[in-house]
Amino acid sequence: MAFGIHQFVEYLLAVALVLLSVHIARSQLLLAAGAVFGLLALTARGPLGLIRVCGRRLHAVLDVVVAVLLAASPLVPALRPGLAGIVAVELAAVASLRVSTLTRYSPRVDPALTTATADRPGGGQGAAAGSDPRETEPPPGPTLSAIRGLGRMVAGAQTRLPDAQVALQAGARRAGGHAGRLQRAWRRAGR
Repeated sequence: MAFGIHQFVEYLLAVALVLLSVHIARSQLLLAAGAVFGLLALTARGPLGLIRVCGRRLHAVLDVVVAVLLAASPLVPALRPGLAGIVAVELAAVASLRVSTLTRYSPRVDPALTTATADRPGGGQGAAAGSDPRETEPPPGPTLSAIRGLGRMVAGAQTRLPDAQVALQAGARRAGGHAGRLQRAWRRAGR
């Protein structure tokens, strides 16, 4: 899961907890938890962060710490909300932990790109090692990455499901035929 989606979920948790605190008795814990989740989302160095104080590694640690403390907080009698508040707090803690475990906090590095740069003269040091800057290839865009992912998924399905290989090959032939027709139409339209 991307870090921006993680921040969006934190904003949603913050708003939900603050709104629930209005309707639940003894809900100071819900209000405080909503404020903490909102603060985490606002201060993260991500696409939805406004202040951008907290780096991704620190944010990952704070996510887990806040979720564990939130889950354990109903054990303290002074902080304990009503039954509905306890359920809301525990659900928010579990949701936060689940989203934290699914989030990729560091940017994804394509192993093919790192081996390609390591094989170049100069060990992938770029212009500093004397290699030509025109030799460096830009990283693949999101469309190319999506197409590569689909190809890997089809290859994995072929190895795991040998019975479906005929259907997959027929689908690939149809997709190739459609792509050829689109390409010919595109060329004709450009003339």
